Amino acid sequence: MDATPSQPEPDEEPARGRDLREPVDRVVGLALRLLDTPLDPLQREYAETLRDSAETLLGLLDELAGTAPGEPGRLAQEPAEDGRPHVLVALANPVGQRLVRRLLERFGCRGDAAADGHAVVQRAAEQAYDVVVIDCRLPDPDGFETALALRRMESGERHAVVVGAVSPDRPGDRDLALAAGMDDCLDLPVHAEELRRVLERWVFRRGPAPVLPVGEPLDPVALRRLEELATDDEPDVADQILRTFSRDLPAQMQALGEAVTAGDPAAVKAAAHKLKGASANLGALRLAALASGESGRFAEGHAHLLHEAERVLEALHRRLGDG
Repeated sequence: MDATPSQPEPDEEPARGRDLREPVDRVVGLALRLLDTPLDPLQREYAETLRDSAETLLGLLDELAGTAPGEPGRLAQEPAEDGRPHVLVALANPVGQRLVRRLLERFGCRGDAAADGHAVVQRAAEQAYDVVVIDCRLPDPDGFETALALRRMESGERHAVVVGAVSPDRPGDRDLALAAGMDDCLDLPVHAEELRRVLERWVFRRGPAPVLPVGEPLDPVALRRLEELATDDEPDVADQILRTFSRDLPAQMQALGEAVTAGDPAAVKAAAHKLKGASANLGALRLAALASGESGRFAEGHAHLLHEAERVLEALHRRLGDG
């Protein structure tokens, strides 16, 4: 009797590659944690070898998984089985990418890496990510094009939270990122505290009703950044900007409410996107997160959004002395 072992089907190989990622990811995380402890030179060399070898294996597994016939026009829907937040990172600087993945491990997240925009799209079709961090200046395709591709892949069942990594030397990139459908931005190089705030802002918001920290409706850090825009000619520029937002917010909320009532998903998405961008820029971070959820899930959580808008208006009136 022929005892020749059966060969795996072609479609099984990419699936095996994806299945192997989790234990190898753990090895990378353990090596990074080990490197953060006091080690003698020989121990550090062994730990670095372990980390580098595991990361090389991850790259090979990525290539294997990339041959899988999937659904290239649609985002994956199922979250990771271990329950940890799952973040995909695509930065042009390999050192920065490695640092961000290390920080994600510290914050209790799983961090995957993608080398370019094509890899981001491929990975997002295979695995549902809580957050995708994209360097806006990736080589062809750049982060803006990649974000637009991710938005085209959305089916209405799942909204991919996309965070653009931008250079402070290119202030216009923030506006371009929002225009491309990104939800938020991080300055390059990425700092631990800012990454932590982004994770707190977005990673726990999924579900029928957004679960977000209920603190001050206006972020003090964002307000301080506005105040730093003051000049001798315009010492009250922050209040001018906030007053404009305060005046425009009721009209934006009305437009969103009318779109929800009319049952028009495209109008809801457009109104929510506009509200989200203005809110995030001015420090109404919870309102921005809720608006992003409104865009991705249509009318779910609309009552939460209205309540938060009222809180923001009250805070603006207190700050501006309007009531």
